[in-house]
Amino acid sequence: VLNRLYDRIRNNLIKSYTNDNYKIKKYENNKPMVSLYKKEMKRFFSNPMYPLNTIFGCLLLIFLVFGILIFNDNTIAKLLNVEELGEFLSKSILLVICILCAISSTTHCSISLEGKSLWIIKMIPLETIKILMSKILVNLTFLVPTIIFTSTFFGIYLQLDLIDFLLLYLMPLSYAIYTSNIGLLFNLMYPKFDYTNEVQVIKQTLPVFLTMIIGIISVILPLSIRELTTNYCLIITLVVFAVDILLFIIIDTYGIKKLNRL
Repeated sequence: VLNRLYDRIRNNLIKSYTNDNYKIKKYENNKPMVSLYKKEMKRFFSNPMYPLNTIFGCLLLIFLVFGILIFNDNTIAKLLNVEELGEFLSKSILLVICILCAISSTTHCSISLEGKSLWIIKMIPLETIKILMSKILVNLTFLVPTIIFTSTFFGIYLQLDLIDFLLLYLMPLSYAIYTSNIGLLFNLMYPKFDYTNEVQVIKQTLPVFLTMIIGIISVILPLSIRELTTNYCLIITLVVFAVDILLFIIIDTYGIKKLNRL
């Protein structure tokens, strides 16, 4: 019996089956810019120290909002050592949001983290400025939603008028673009590729230090020399947006040449 059934048993044992209900799906052909942006986002989340040390300003703003929602005003006022929380926030919240946005930058180490694979992005058939813009977009991906969320909350919480409400969006946004630009520019000027650990680049390089220090000074200096009236804050916002345009022009000229030489 085995002799007669041997071939059938053997063939059934080595046979493989596939389902015939497969469907042909449309292949997603992403544009180079989109693919580059996705690559930057994967790099950002690949090392826990990267988001922890670069967007902690955003996290602090979100914690502040939820702290106010969870605890009562008196408790937070005692923690901040102020008499009335509402009065304190109305005078200082714009300064707080701008500082925390100015020190949140993912770009001050984005070039250095490319390491020995930098040549790969340089070979992509894409304009160099778009490669640099993809790194700036990663930073704005976290800063812009945080600004919208926190500014909306504090605008409603403090019952601000329309102009002051808009300032809560516009001024932090101007500093978010500013810190994204200077972080990238400093990293192009002082890249570090001979590192043994990514944490070394994320926390302990000159671009990181310069971005944070200049970011803080650029906020505190204009906002501390006189009282924060609405008109004065509007002037500062326009000046910072003008500096943003200037920095972008520098990146589009000097930055491209610097990247091509690396």
